[in-house]
Amino acid sequence: MTRATLVLLLMTACASAPPPPPPQFANVPASVLDVMCARLHDEGIARETTVDLARTSRPLVTRQSLQALAEAAFYQGHIDPRAVEAAFATNETPLPIGRNDACAWHIVDPAARRSADTMTLELSAPFVAPAGKGGPGVLARLALGNEAATWYWIPIVNRNGTWIATRSLPLATHE
Repeated sequence: MTRATLVLLLMTACASAPPPPPPQFANVPASVLDVMCARLHDEGIARETTVDLARTSRPLVTRQSLQALAEAAFYQGHIDPRAVEAAFATNETPLPIGRNDACAWHIVDPAARRSADTMTLELSAPFVAPAGKGGPGVLARLALGNEAATWYWIPIVNRNGTWIATRSLPLATHE
C-alpha cells in the first residue's frame, strides 16, 4: 500500500466517523447560574430581586430553540440529525440545578404555578449544540409570569474536570 493510499484511507475514515459521544452530566453546572446572575445585573436587575428558579432542568430543547441557536452562530451548513436527536434526548431526564447563591434565587418546583409579577429562570440540561462549533452548553429561558420570555445560550467548557460556563448569548426565538 502506498503512502498516498494510506493517507486517503485515513482521511476517508476520519470524515465518515460518527461524532464523539456527548459528555454525560449529573446536574446543570452551578457556574451557569453565576453567568445568568451576572446577565441579570448587567440588565439592571438588583442582586436582591427574587427570581424563581426551576429546581430541575426543563425541556427547552425544541426545534425553535435549536433554530435560534443555529441563527445566533450564523450557521448555514448541514446539521447532523444524530446530533439533533442527541440534543432532544437531553429533555427526557430532568437534572438537578447546581447550588449557587450569587442571586436571590427562589427554588420552585418546575410545575408550580407562576406569579404574574415574578421572573422565572428555567435551564435546559447541558447538551452539545448540533450547529456551529458544536460545543456543549445550556439553554436558559427567563420570563416574567411565564410571558415575554428571553432565551440565552450559555456555552460550557471543561477545565480540569469541572464544567465552567463562559458567557450568555441572547437568542432570537419566538414561542
